[in-house]
Amino acid sequence: MLGRYYPWFLLIFLSLVWGSSFILIKRGLEGFTPMQVGALRMVMAGVVLLPFGAVQLRRTKREDLKFIILVGLLGNAIPSVLFSEAELHLHSSTVGVLNALQPMFTLLLGVLVFGVTVRKQQYAGVALGFAGAFLLAMRNGGQGNPIDNMQYGLLIVAAVILYAICINIIKSRLGSLGAVQITSISLPAVAIPSIIYLLTTDVFSRLETIPDAPASLGYIAILGVVGTALAVSLFNRLLQVKGLMMATSITYIVPIVAIGWGVIDNEPLGITHFLGMTAVLGGVYLINKTASNRNQAKIASTSKEE
Repeated sequence: MLGRYYPWFLLIFLSLVWGSSFILIKRGLEGFTPMQVGALRMVMAGVVLLPFGAVQLRRTKREDLKFIILVGLLGNAIPSVLFSEAELHLHSSTVGVLNALQPMFTLLLGVLVFGVTVRKQQYAGVALGFAGAFLLAMRNGGQGNPIDNMQYGLLIVAAVILYAICINIIKSRLGSLGAVQITSISLPAVAIPSIIYLLTTDVFSRLETIPDAPASLGYIAILGVVGTALAVSLFNRLLQVKGLMMATSITYIVPIVAIGWGVIDNEPLGITHFLGMTAVLGGVYLINKTASNRNQAKIASTSKEE
């Protein structure tokens, strides 16, 4: 019975964890700067995975290490800072929805760099998603004027582009390595410079002088240990059990959870906000649906040939 529902448990759990990460970042910013939040998150995740990384390191070729470290920087360390900086000015629910742009930039990067072929529906999905992102950032996404909101929205776009680059690096350079092997080495690797950076800041004095700092550290610990180290491992397990299509369903659920936390935290939501969110998720749906149909067609064709 447990085995039958295990993939669904993973899907729901991961969606709740990653959808909650944006409100956790917001709480972390109550005691620390964006750079400190990002660095503390990497330290928490890296320390947890360090024993596993020590084992995997002995099995890893030296020529692969530079790409694994690059994955840690582009896929974790830098985006964690960009998300934190953006959330100083944008609502956490908006940031959660903008994060759903990742499939679009992964697709665009594949077209521009790796020569991936794209159908008209996917181009329509990209256009619809960008229109939704524009609405979110310009109208109801932040607390300042529309131009400033757009600038901080671009930080999320930059983070998502880095995610897309990271995914393509893994596919093109690290395809022979296991996901656990990559994660358990990359996160401890970026934790080292994160610790060095934190030692040059006022992170310890903040714990003593800012009343909210101890609680913020607790939120960041949850973010790093559960939202990064544990969640990445469970996501890899979900990929193994049910494959890519079920795993990508998280793309649609995470923004809903982020919006729910935004409502609980009294973040204002207007009609333009909902229109923007609908456009973003609609664009992601068109991209994933077209990709799914193409994969199914390839499978059918292969079966006929056999």
